[in-house]
Amino acid sequence: MITKNKKTVFILFHVHKRKNQEDDEKIIGEYATKRAGEMAITRAKLLPGFRKFTRGFIIDKYEIGKDHWTEGFMTVNPGQKVKKSQPKYKIGVYKI
Repeated sequence: MITKNKKTVFILFHVHKRKNQEDDEKIIGEYATKRAGEMAITRAKLLPGFRKFTRGFIIDKYEIGKDHWTEGFMTVNPGQKVKKSQPKYKIGVYKI
């Protein structure tokens, strides 16, 4: 999709919690329009696994050629506390 000379893409993710409470995140696909992503959700809901976790679909719009994570990051292990003096980065682990 081209909007004011900016190219965008719609990325379809699926996320659900595992029994150990960790997130299971998957990228399903990249689409030129939000509608195409919605149609992919309809198809995915028929597949094993996805049909059991139908609420985990997320479509995010991204501008191509732009940094989207512009802050650093840190990994916090279970039980570890974050010190107030530590930089305020986004906290977490993104699994692909």
